[in-house]
This record gives sequence, structure tokens and C-alpha cells, in this order.
Amino acid sequence: MRSTTIHRLAIATLLLASAVPAWAALPPFWQSSREIQAVTGSQDVAAALKQAPIERIERAQGGYRVSSQTCSVLVKVIYEKSTMPGPQKFRIQPGKAECR
Repeated sequence: MRSTTIHRLAIATLLLASAVPAWAALPPFWQSSREIQAVTGSQDVAAALKQAPIERIERAQGGYRVSSQTCSVLVKVIYEKSTMPGPQKFRIQPGKAECR
């Protein structure tokens, strides 16, 4: 009986340990969705694009390249260190716009 209890505890521990990484961060789709929402909601990005409508968002060089018809800006995503499980915390940093 005692070995059965130990065996069950060992299995339960393994199951819980394998579930922790899945709980630790968002899946990549949802993390990138949060990042894109931050980019499209940024007043700094809107100003860099001269308030023109966004025509394209591409993943590029540690962030996103956001383009309108006449301007484009590289927006870096800077991840913050976290000791807690959950979504990765980040901030965005728009670069200098390139306009034609």
C-alpha cells in the first residue's frame, strides 16, 4: 500500500511539473497579438506615420515594420524580465520614420 501511494505521488508530481511550462507564457500567436495591439494603439507610431492609415504590418528585426502609403517605421519590441508566470511583459519603441 505504501509503495502504491508513493507511486501515485510520483505520477502526480510529474504531471504537474509538465503542465507548468504551458502555463508560464502565452502561446506565440497570442503574444504577437498583444504586441500588434500595442503597436497599432500607439500615439507615437501614429505620429510617425503622419496619422495615415496602416497598410502593412510585418515582423522584422526584433519588432514590427509598420507602413502607410508614404511612410514606414520600425517598432522594436523590448521584453522585460519577469519572475512571475504569465504573458511576457514588454514595451514598444518606435524608430525614426522613413517617408517618401
